Amino acid sequence: MKKVAILIPASPNPAFFSQIAASALALSRLNWRCWEPTVYAFLGGEPDFDALEAWRPYLRDTMMSFVPASLSNAHRFYYAQIDSLFRCAPIDADVLIRMDADTLVVRNFEDLLDFVVDTNSVAGVTAHFPFPTWPGVTPRQSWMGLSYLLTGRSIGFEHAYSLPPTDSSQDAWTTPFYMNDGVVVFAGSVFADVVAHYLRLRPNLMDRLPDPYFSGQIALALAIAQAGVRSCALPMRYNFPNDELAEARYPEELDDVCIFHYLRTHAFDRHKIFASASAYHEFLELPLTGSNKVFQSCVATLIGSEYPFTVTDAAPVARPKMASVPSKPAIPRQPPGPQRDMPADELSAALAESEHADLLRELVNISRTAFGFFVDQFTCTINYPWVAARLENLGAGSRVLDVGAGVSPMPLWLAGRGVLVDTVDNHPIRRTLPPAENWNAWGFLDYQQLHPNVASHHCAIAEFSPVSRFDAVYSICVLTHMPRATREDTLRRCHGWLRSGGRLLLTIDLIPATDFLWNRSEGREVEPLLAHGTIDEFLCQLTCVGFQLNEARVLRTPRRSRTGLLLIDCTAT
Repeated sequence: MKKVAILIPASPNPAFFSQIAASALALSRLNWRCWEPTVYAFLGGEPDFDALEAWRPYLRDTMMSFVPASLSNAHRFYYAQIDSLFRCAPIDADVLIRMDADTLVVRNFEDLLDFVVDTNSVAGVTAHFPFPTWPGVTPRQSWMGLSYLLTGRSIGFEHAYSLPPTDSSQDAWTTPFYMNDGVVVFAGSVFADVVAHYLRLRPNLMDRLPDPYFSGQIALALAIAQAGVRSCALPMRYNFPNDELAEARYPEELDDVCIFHYLRTHAFDRHKIFASASAYHEFLELPLTGSNKVFQSCVATLIGSEYPFTVTDAAPVARPKMASVPSKPAIPRQPPGPQRDMPADELSAALAESEHADLLRELVNISRTAFGFFVDQFTCTINYPWVAARLENLGAGSRVLDVGAGVSPMPLWLAGRGVLVDTVDNHPIRRTLPPAENWNAWGFLDYQQLHPNVASHHCAIAEFSPVSRFDAVYSICVLTHMPRATREDTLRRCHGWLRSGGRLLLTIDLIPATDFLWNRSEGREVEPLLAHGTIDEFLCQLTCVGFQLNEARVLRTPRRSRTGLLLIDCTAT
């Protein structure tokens, strides 16, 4: 079996011993098929030997290393332990995970381990917020200054913090690949290279930050950039905090949590919940809500309703048992309702930010005239005018295909310019004019009722047979609602239907602040996340079927949006 080393920095006291014991027990109760996990605890500070003796029966399979007292005294913020876990990690592990003690694995994630090995990458969830900076210095300026000063090079800003305000701008919340270090996953093949840079950078950051506590996370980001290894921004399910902002921003991720990070202390004391039977039962009986309630349910399911530890010298060891995590949604939610007309203040904000305000205004007017609304979905104010701007020079008589049109102003806008449009959509709901109050952007609509230049086909894309080649094909936030194999087949068909030099324009939904494609359709999972694919894998699909990329632009956290966006402009060769 392949080996995964879980590296936990800790202090040698009852709180940390109990957390590590709970983590080890939870890991033992998951059904590991191809991977063998081992917990390594790196302990710094004055040991509580009585507590160690009491907890030893539950830590018998945990590798424990005690950091020399001189290092603990010399390094603040637990960096003696943290640096030691990097310096003294096992050399034979296929994957290594730097993990905080206040994390708990609640679902098997062997597919992620396989992914990290196959891609030789470092993976993690991006940090929730920017780190504190000196007065008058923006986070971006701080990143640039630290990078130049300590590595002698610039640093990219291709990622986004994972919990930005809903009304934040893209530029204000962009970041390098900067992870919350509660859970960071390394392929064994790149670990040593990254660590060499980290150990040099981290001490040099301490006096250059207003809050040196963040020196480890920042050093790791700079080390990954300097090593030039592949990075992957993971969905929140792999490091989900018990945080109201996270549960509101990522409700789908809460349904599929693999690793909880129970760092928030407003509802319970993270250091006590596993430390004694009374504290454990008190925690299980708390009237919790949101992500705390889900975490509580996972603990009860995986570890049990009875306290598994008897902290005495003669304590029996808690026996592993296989446990499953409920697959139903963590918090019951109503399915998405009708998405009616965008409010005036939101539209004004969109027009002010738009690169193509005139086109957006025109599309809004067409939609409201034809359907009675412009869908209240902020990403539509980005992707509709983006596609329109790249098609507005098509001459009358040009032929264009819309894959998965739904209810959209785009076919009517093109038809009004003399373009001949085919729309293909196999949605089971048929929209029949006049528009009804329950209409949204989903459903099949026969656009020929509204304009003779549009031919609408109610069928799957695999069943569509065009009468001639197209000058352009576009699809707006549809392809990620298809399984990967169907998506690749669709791309191959689109390439065959385009004339040489014809244009393919795609807008693709992303899981916010990650490198992963959105893998849900109308509230249901299309296929497992890692099977569905990443941005890089999607771009590779395009080139493999014969497209030349002209533009691939990522918007990781559009305002007021449940998804990120990938905008793709390519040419059939």
